[in-house]
Amino acid sequence: MENSGGDLSTGMVMGRVDKTKLTSEVRERQATFISVKHMCIRVAETLNDILRQVLLEYYDVFQRPNVDQLYTMDFMKLRDTLSDIIQKDHIFHNIEILKEKHSRKEFTRTFAAFIEDRNIYTHGHLHIRVNDDAVIITSIDKQNSKQIYWQVNQEIIQSFFDTYIVLKNVIFQISQIILKHRKRVG
Repeated sequence: MENSGGDLSTGMVMGRVDKTKLTSEVRERQATFISVKHMCIRVAETLNDILRQVLLEYYDVFQRPNVDQLYTMDFMKLRDTLSDIIQKDHIFHNIEILKEKHSRKEFTRTFAAFIEDRNIYTHGHLHIRVNDDAVIITSIDKQNSKQIYWQVNQEIIQSFFDTYIVLKNVIFQISQIILKHRKRVG
């Protein structure tokens, strides 16, 4: 998402202007992006669930301690756990996107950015900017408690879904390797 930073000026967001400017086209655009925002949240939560299941399977097959902690971890902590595993456990280095050290770092960075975007979609508020009909999501920056805004467009949304597919495919490949090890052990 494109971070425009700072505060939105009064009058820039539809909720702060004369309601007569809410044309049917603007209302339809807003409804469409609300729906898309919810789809982004849903696919991210699906990935969260898949990741948790794969990590539970990994802990079971490789008899790792503290499996119960996986049930209470948030999405980013689960990603951190996966990152540690793919950095240290060489059995996953045959996956194309995880072969090189710099590629593994890029994968985990991309995953973190995906989760940060998901957090913005989940906790942010959707607006249509009046002067250019741009779709804006406002949220609070937790580091400095200031309101920030993110401009969202179809390209950014498509990138989010494309990233979801890449992440899901890698997690699927990881699960297949775990399954092979389960069959050898079991």
